[in-house]
Amino acid sequence: MKLKFNNKSLTNDIGERNVTTEAEAVALANELRYKPDSSKIFVSDGKTKKIFVAGRLWGFDCETCTFQKLMSYFTGNKIKRSQSLISFVIRVMALRFPKEYHENKNRIERLIGKDEYVMIESSKKNEIQWLGEVGFQNMVYYTKLKKNVNVIKGKNDTVKITRK
Repeated sequence: MKLKFNNKSLTNDIGERNVTTEAEAVALANELRYKPDSSKIFVSDGKTKKIFVAGRLWGFDCETCTFQKLMSYFTGNKIKRSQSLISFVIRVMALRFPKEYHENKNRIERLIGKDEYVMIESSKKNEIQWLGEVGFQNMVYYTKLKKNVNVIKGKNDTVKITRK
């Protein structure tokens, strides 16, 4: 499958962040990309300050990378991984590389568990929205749901999280 993440879906017309599964998929994909060092200039009270922003030495484009690059994401020691990013990368592997995903079943099951592997296999959809679901609370894993959290999907693919 060809993935294409559109950065325009991150914000709405007035510049606010969208709370949709598609916007979350784009945000998670951007989190995996390489970021070079940069500097920003701030002006406050007539004074100019230049601030150095450290980049990221690792990174990849999940739309075009190889299966081995996706698997190497789990072996790096200095890479900060959240549960959402782990689930996102595994779902990308399941969509883009179904054959390799099945061949590496044992390695992937060690990361997420056998039940989760089976659930991803059975419910995978050829949609960006399915990838973005993992960015929301109580939707990261199929098998580890919290009973006190409700996920409400509204119109236009918006998501609202409520607690009991």
